[in-house]
Amino acid sequence: MICGRASELIWSKEARAARYAPQDSMYYNCTKLSTYFILRDSDTPVMIEVRFHGRGGQGVVLASEILASAAFLEGKDVQAFPFFGVERRGAPLMAFTRISDGPIRVKSEVRTPHYVLVLDPSLLKAVDVTSGIREGGMMLVNGPSEMNVKTESRFRTLVFDATSVSLEYGLGSPMSPIVNTAVLGAFSAATGLVKVESLEKSIPEFVPGNTEANIAACKDAYRKMRQEVLTVGS
Repeated sequence: MICGRASELIWSKEARAARYAPQDSMYYNCTKLSTYFILRDSDTPVMIEVRFHGRGGQGVVLASEILASAAFLEGKDVQAFPFFGVERRGAPLMAFTRISDGPIRVKSEVRTPHYVLVLDPSLLKAVDVTSGIREGGMMLVNGPSEMNVKTESRFRTLVFDATSVSLEYGLGSPMSPIVNTAVLGAFSAATGLVKVESLEKSIPEFVPGNTEANIAACKDAYRKMRQEVLTVGS
């Protein structure tokens, strides 16, 4: 099997300044389920690493790029790129996103993520999706609420039915749902790493077709996951 890494998406604050008008300093709305809090007054740049697991055709690579774009709009330096194995529809693949307060100099794949997003629950038995998750990290799995997922004490596991949300908005088919934007909406609600409004602004750049349905799925998933967050925290 030949493996290779595709081209990277890297945006810095300098690039952002050339494209966007100056904005006020940004912040993260950390929910009760959040693990990593960003300290704005720290002299040490904070870099958050996210790893995506999915199958070809599910929009895994686009998910990593949309997340990076959303963080970029909030004033962060970002990096996003995929790692392919057998490049065919339905084959397992990974994608990575790094979000930092300062320049990102590391270029390797993400091996010790703060967050893992699993777009296809069948991968739980096919791939070691929990590999390297940091102490206190989080894994978000797309699946029905009643699905049993083996958990580990070192990180939190959340399950959200992004497939149902995506199909409600006509994204993909029951046999091949496209869940990336719904998963991102749920991720935003669960972590506060990026705002859902930033995701909404980023989606059209990467999803020029069926844009409104993808935005609606993202917002609806955010709303539903947010309600779960509030329920758990109450």
